[in-house]
Amino acid sequence: MMKLRDAGIAAFGATLAGVLVAPTAAASPAGPFVSIARNAHLGLEGASAALSVRYRCDDGVSSELTASLAQAAGRRRLARATGSQAPLLCDGTTHATRVLVEGNTITFTKGKAAASATLVENLPDASRITVTAGPTRVYLKT
Repeated sequence: MMKLRDAGIAAFGATLAGVLVAPTAAASPAGPFVSIARNAHLGLEGASAALSVRYRCDDGVSSELTASLAQAAGRRRLARATGSQAPLLCDGTTHATRVLVEGNTITFTKGKAAASATLVENLPDASRITVTAGPTRVYLKT
């Protein structure tokens, strides 16, 4: 009796797992996408930082990626930096890259900061699609 019950629970679990996993596996992401990793790496003497970014752009379009970083540097000061990368590999799949951001005269330090990234797709009809991630909290490391 106990073995039959265990077999029934296992079968139910397998069926439930199939129900939960199948729609996720069948769903494929489409369209442009951008995200920022939670950790960023400081450049030499805090004058720059490298942001890890994941992106996806539609096959055959021209695209560019811009990123920005900001960190409080005292009571009334703000370290800010921007950077960009183009051209991007656009083939409809997700790619990882690092965007170097270089800033003003105020340097970055280890700790919390805010980052944003924007992907712009330049379509053949001269229109654009823009997607943005952030601002999101990142942690600057050496």
